[in-house]
Amino acid sequence: MEKKNMIILSVFVLAVTIFALVFGDINQISGNVIKEFKGMSISSTPLGAKVYIDGQYVGLTPIKDYRFPKENIGYGLRLVKDGYFDYVATITPNIFTTTSFNALLKTKKAMGQLVITTNPLNAKIYLDNVYVGESLVILDTVLEGIHELRIEKQGYPVYVEKFNVIAGQQNRFTKRMTPNSKV
Repeated sequence: MEKKNMIILSVFVLAVTIFALVFGDINQISGNVIKEFKGMSISSTPLGAKVYIDGQYVGLTPIKDYRFPKENIGYGLRLVKDGYFDYVATITPNIFTTTSFNALLKTKKAMGQLVITTNPLNAKIYLDNVYVGESLVILDTVLEGIHELRIEKQGYPVYVEKFNVIAGQQNRFTKRMTPNSKV
C-alpha cells in the first residue's frame, strides 16, 4: 500500500510539473528551473496603509496583482498607517495562482474597561446603537471618549445617556430602573 501511495504521489508531482511547463509558470533557462510567481493582492482594514516588501515601499493598500521581483521562500511584509500599530508578517507567494492577503490593522487609540449594571438585572444594553448583551455587562476594550448607552427592559422606560470612557481605567455605569407607572 505504501508503494502504491508513492507511485500516485510521483505521478501527481510529474503532472503538476508538466502542467506548469505547458502553461508557462515555469521556464527552462540554461538547464535551471526558474519559478515565476503569480501576483499577490495585498489589502488592509482600514485601507490606505503603506506597504513595504523586504523593506522597499511598493504603494498603498489595496495593491492588486503585485509581482515579486525575485524567487524567494518568504518575503517580509510591513504595513504602516498613522494611528495604527505596524502589521508585520512573512508572506509566501504561489507559483500557480494569484493569492490574496488582508491584514486587520489594530488601532493605537486608548481603551478603557466599561462595567454596566442595572437594577433589576437582565436589561438589554446597547452601546453606540450596538447590542452588547444583558446586564451585568463587562466590556474590556471600549475606545476612549464619549459614547451613548441605551438600556431597555420590558415594563420599564427606555433609558438613554451619553458618558465618557477614560482610557486605562475601569469605568462603571449603574442604573436603578423604575417600572412604568400603571394607569
